[in-house]
This record gives sequence, structure tokens and C-alpha cells, in this order.
Amino acid sequence: MQKKLSINESDLEDDQNLATEYLEATAKLERYKADIEKLEEYIVTLEAMKIERNSKMQMIRNMITDLVRRKFNEMIKRFSTNLGCEVFMRIDQKKKRLTFIFKSKDNQERSNADVSNLSGGEKSYTQMCLICSLWEMMEPPFRCLDEWDVFLDAMNRKEISKELLNFGLKNPSKQFIFISPQGACDLSSVPHGKVQVTELMKE
Repeated sequence: MQKKLSINESDLEDDQNLATEYLEATAKLERYKADIEKLEEYIVTLEAMKIERNSKMQMIRNMITDLVRRKFNEMIKRFSTNLGCEVFMRIDQKKKRLTFIFKSKDNQERSNADVSNLSGGEKSYTQMCLICSLWEMMEPPFRCLDEWDVFLDAMNRKEISKELLNFGLKNPSKQFIFISPQGACDLSSVPHGKVQVTELMKE
């Protein structure tokens, strides 16, 4: 446009139209530049907010992980005698992996990330403590376990059922449903009205 304006061959009216068009285009260009600068500033702000949000999410995730691990270690410690070893839980956030550390009385350690490879007692106690630890953080209003004692012997079943019962009584605002093919555990020490037992008979 500037080149055309400098040429004397065009008439006055064309020059004026071209000059007006040039000024309008220049003003529009300045507006676009200002809009781009605002968008760039906004993008920088969003990036900073994203970094801050990720940092807070990481902090919350680590806090929840620590609480679950501490609750698990606290519960499983009471069963160390029955298991014959100490059990610790480790959670790797980067690898998204949960590992159990079993430490025997002679300080020998073995780790296992797959609960299905554990022995019967180790698996039952470990699963029960892990589920209860997760319940504490997840806050579901209904907490159900189906056939939780199928592969337990009498002693382990008694200990685990007692722990589950105590856990439920300590959380009166939640509803617990434990389904067992072997019947209810000893409820003689439970306050009346706290626990309801329903037996389904086979036809």
C-alpha cells in the first residue's frame, strides 16, 4: 500500500481510498499484536498455574500414600506374631507399583508385588489390612467384603474377623457388609443393635 501511494499515476480519489485502507489495516494489525501479547501472557499464567497444580496434586498424592502406608503398617503389626514375620508396604509413585516387604525373625527380607503369590495367612492378613487402609482414605459410605474367609483356618479367621468387627465399630457413620459362607464370628462382646446378622438358608 505504501508503494502504491508513492506512485503518482493514480488519481486523487484512489489515493485517498488507498490511504484510508492502509490506516485501517495498520490499526487492525496493532490490535492483533495487542491481542497476541495478551494471549502470550495468559499462556504463561496458565503454565505457572499448571505447574503449581501438579505440585499440589503430587503433595496430596504423597500425603495420601503415606497415610495408607502408615495405617497398613499399624494394622499389620498386630498380626506379626501370627504371620511369624513383619510386613511393610512400599508404594512407588513413579512406577505405579505396590510392594510388600516381609522381614523374618532372622532379619531376612523378601519383597513381593503380587499378593496372589503369598502364602494363605500372609495373603489374608495383608489383603485385609490393605483394604481397611484404603477404606480410611476413600471414605465410601458402604464397605462390602464377600467370602473374605473362604481359605482361612479357624485361628486366622477368628483373628481377622475380630479385627474387621473392631474396625467397623470404630466407624459408626459407615455401613459394613461382610458376607461369609462360614457364618458369623463371635458377637457376644458387641453392643446390642450395632451389628445385624442375617443367615440365608439353602433351599
